[in-house]
Amino acid sequence: MRNQLFGRTGHVCRTCLGPVLSGEGGFVCAVCDATGVEVEAICGCGIHLPGEVTVRVYHCSPNPARGPRSPGAAVIAFGPEAATA
Repeated sequence: MRNQLFGRTGHVCRTCLGPVLSGEGGFVCAVCDATGVEVEAICGCGIHLPGEVTVRVYHCSPNPARGPRSPGAAVIAFGPEAATA
């Protein structure tokens, strides 16, 4: 996936909190190189409670407090809402 163009997705890597990018082969974290065919495989939207595959407790969303102390465009937020980014 290294030699292709990527676009921002509005999702955040659940491993390192880096931005998740989309490309032809799937999704990749811009920081730690985690990859997945579906965005939920590496982003915060894919985090579930142990033993509860259908209960989503986290979701990726635009950063409501973006600034010098929190410069990321998106964050992993707590709550059952679907991804809004």
